[in-house]
Amino acid sequence: MFRPVELLVALLVLSAGSVTAADGRSDAAARPKQSGAAAAGDVDQKRPLEGAAPLPPGWSLVAEGDVNQKQQSEMRATADKKAAAAANGVDELTALTLKGNAAAAFRLALMYFRGDGVAQESATAVKWLRKAAELGSVVAQGNLGWMYREGGDGVAKDTAEALKWFRMSADKGTPGSQHQLGWWFYRGDGVPKDSAEAVKWFRMAADQGNLGSQFLLGLIFSRGDGVPKDSAEAVKWFRMAADQGDADSQSQLGWIFWRGNGVPKDGAEAVKWFRMAADQGHADAQYRLGWIFSQGDGVPKDNAEAVKWFRMAAEQTDAHAQFSLGWMYREGEGVPKDSREAVKWYRRAAEQGHIGAQSVLGSMYREAEGMAKDGAEAVKWYRMAADQGDEVSQFRLGWMFSRGDGVPKDGIGAVKWYRMAADQGFALAQGNLGVMYSNGEGVAKDSVEGLAWTNIAAASGNETYVKNRGLFERQLGPQATLAAQQRSKEILKEIEAAKKSASAPTPKAPTAPGEPLAESPKFSGSGTIVSAAGHVLTAAHVVAGAKSVKVITARGTTTAKVLRIDEANDLAVLKLAGGSYPALSVAASRKVRLGQTVATIGFPNIEIQGFSPKVTRGEISSLNGIGDDPRAWQISVPVQTGNSGGPLLDENGNLVGVVVAKLGMAAARATGDLPQNVSYAVKSAYALALLEPYLDGGPVEAKPSGAKLRFEDMVAKAQQSAVLILVY
Repeated sequence: MFRPVELLVALLVLSAGSVTAADGRSDAAARPKQSGAAAAGDVDQKRPLEGAAPLPPGWSLVAEGDVNQKQQSEMRATADKKAAAAANGVDELTALTLKGNAAAAFRLALMYFRGDGVAQESATAVKWLRKAAELGSVVAQGNLGWMYREGGDGVAKDTAEALKWFRMSADKGTPGSQHQLGWWFYRGDGVPKDSAEAVKWFRMAADQGNLGSQFLLGLIFSRGDGVPKDSAEAVKWFRMAADQGDADSQSQLGWIFWRGNGVPKDGAEAVKWFRMAADQGHADAQYRLGWIFSQGDGVPKDNAEAVKWFRMAAEQTDAHAQFSLGWMYREGEGVPKDSREAVKWYRRAAEQGHIGAQSVLGSMYREAEGMAKDGAEAVKWYRMAADQGDEVSQFRLGWMFSRGDGVPKDGIGAVKWYRMAADQGFALAQGNLGVMYSNGEGVAKDSVEGLAWTNIAAASGNETYVKNRGLFERQLGPQATLAAQQRSKEILKEIEAAKKSASAPTPKAPTAPGEPLAESPKFSGSGTIVSAAGHVLTAAHVVAGAKSVKVITARGTTTAKVLRIDEANDLAVLKLAGGSYPALSVAASRKVRLGQTVATIGFPNIEIQGFSPKVTRGEISSLNGIGDDPRAWQISVPVQTGNSGGPLLDENGNLVGVVVAKLGMAAARATGDLPQNVSYAVKSAYALALLEPYLDGGPVEAKPSGAKLRFEDMVAKAQQSAVLILVY
């Protein structure tokens, strides 16, 4: 974020002794504060020498009607005397300047800039300011640098000249000028961008207590922006500024401890720093406090407290807080449920361009929630979010165009919006696009293209598209089905190529530690959604060393956060981005018997076998794992690379284990015999222990053994919770 350069503050160095006032007292005692050495608050960053001249001692402001003619005559006579004294002062200051006194030259510059006892003359003021700078006044050098940087007041804008004077002042240890030089090199503003040079100047200023430089050093080291990333160094500089009361730095410290960026995650420490910033009115810290209290992250969950902080930030026009406050009113969290109040806050956020708020407003207009149903208004808000790349809004626009809801029915428009969402991996849009091609709605009929898109959508596990795929395959026959499968692979490659070819945005000055840029996944695995809130169970080795994780669910692609890794038992818990998800039940492993039928659903070798879920089944071959390890089952279920982390299911669709390994070529080399269907799964008892802290109401209740399902029905339900995990 842009932080204005701090005002130049320094003591004038008098090269020829103190200026002496007419009454013989030292100049420091006689002159008003503004007429002498620049002090904090005297210098404005854009017009550093501008400001009203102070009244001479003993003068007061009076209106014309408050005095009689005699008093007016006396006042005019006094003014004449003062003017004469000022003229004498100019002569004395000029004489001192010619003797090499920098303070006198600077005083003359102030008088001519302000019209203080003399006619206001910018050109003359600049002449004396330059003289003071040439005589070594660091304040004059810094102010002259500002004037050349901004232009005006008798000088033309000249970056090279500004840099020269700033450097003179900075070389003499002036922290404000050092900070300004650092900022220029950091931004590449009039000079080649040079992070190392920026850090050098920022460090000089920061060591003298300059808050702006301390903050920016913290930001630079937290991001590794032109320097090696160093979280400890970032925390050091942020803490220096935060200890001086800098709210931005306090908020950044809260962010670092909340996310655990290079430091141990510490919710209590995060709340401490966020609260310090929030108490100073820092809107972002207020919003983050609201979020923490709404989630119970590092503090007891308290929706009323969350609403308090959201409201504080929202009233400062923070769009994220306005959106969150709208959500609290819509859901009745911490406040009575109130759809109209929710709409008010959503609208304020949406008008600031908040994508989520725009999309929600569209839905509330479409569903007549808190307002009269208005399809045209729904389309308006959906379009705003869709134009910003929101795939959900793009899909809903496609639906409304296909139905003529709020707009004239328009198949071509529907295909356009479905395709935009489909290209972002949104499964519902991919499936509907497949239907449009198959039916020839809004596009030339192309059954192979329709099946190709349906294949991609069905890979999410959505039952409708799985059924559509089977129907289309039967209609088209094996040859066209093979052609569609090949086309599906081409489409996926086209989508990936388009993402890679999209030019990255030009880096800007950082605002907060951010996320890594998107890239191709390093490897993939399988997993299972085990709570409606989006907790995913998988194998630890699937996500080990991950910088970021994406998960393909029945709803499409979303991001996930690694909450916990249990390396000893090869288990991990992830958390999907917000929403409600179909969850698989987890059964106690103690009820599993030797020889019992089990199965797994996963995504093996996606580059070869594709993205659709694969089902295999077998039996519990042993109640213990490798070397009689009691933590695992040995199973005869065939598994391959990519099945790791997937669920081991009983006949009722309950998760009784997590697939983690199989015997392969290493065992073959050791024994001289190739193992056949020898795989292993960690027992659900260890998974339940790992999940316990995250499932407030416990895991989804297991289906009783008496309610046995047909195998294909069990698979159809279970695959809604099976996910493909992409690791970056």
